Amino acid sequence: MAKFEKGKSGNPGGRPKDVLGLRDLAQEHTEEALNAIIAVMNDSEAPAAARVTAAALILDRGYGKPAQSQEITVKQVLSFEELEAKALTVMNRLKLSGGPIIDHEK
Repeated sequence: MAKFEKGKSGNPGGRPKDVLGLRDLAQEHTEEALNAIIAVMNDSEAPAAARVTAAALILDRGYGKPAQSQEITVKQVLSFEELEAKALTVMNRLKLSGGPIIDHEK
């Protein structure tokens, strides 16, 4: 893994500019692309998977992707002192192994 000098960005130039104007070119074909997706969705001869994918693309662009949810089960509730002790144990193990340490004192 590449290491970077502290305080220096690994990507000082930031995100590359759209030099070729690809975004503008793609946006010029939005209506045509949407019509192609609609045609696939409505084509009774197209495979079902292609029709469902086309329908999902249309819905995602029109309404956004559905929100994801996760169920979390808490098996053990720790006091602040217990949590702090566990965190210190992990930090000490990382120090001994030479792993990454975050210094919160700075």
